[in-house]
Amino acid sequence: MTALLRDVHGSAAASVPVTLVVERPGEPAARFERVSAGSMTPEQLAAVAGSYYSAELNATFDMKLKDGKLWMTVPRFGEMPLDNVFADAFSASSLVVRLERNKAGKITGMVAYTGRANGMKLVRRG
Repeated sequence: MTALLRDVHGSAAASVPVTLVVERPGEPAARFERVSAGSMTPEQLAAVAGSYYSAELNATFDMKLKDGKLWMTVPRFGEMPLDNVFADAFSASSLVVRLERNKAGKITGMVAYTGRANGMKLVRRG
């Protein structure tokens, strides 16, 4: 199936919003908005550090700050550095994790996207 790039609004300047609209036959148009690049401070990264539990895998994932960078320990795979790709989102290799926050802004968990495990919930334990 071929996708048609219908429209792009905005400008190349980072401060101007850009919307990308993609249309596929028989499907509603998909809209994508530009987001700012990740730029969390060391203090903000330290607030992400802690343990996160997946009931689906019955496994704990540990996040720690090391040398100014966030690292995730993945059961059976070991440690991997995470890049802050945009606000409250990190990636490493084929993994993307997005933080979840409560109304007060406190980190309550994260959602992981990788391979077939898209949308896997990780609940903050400490």
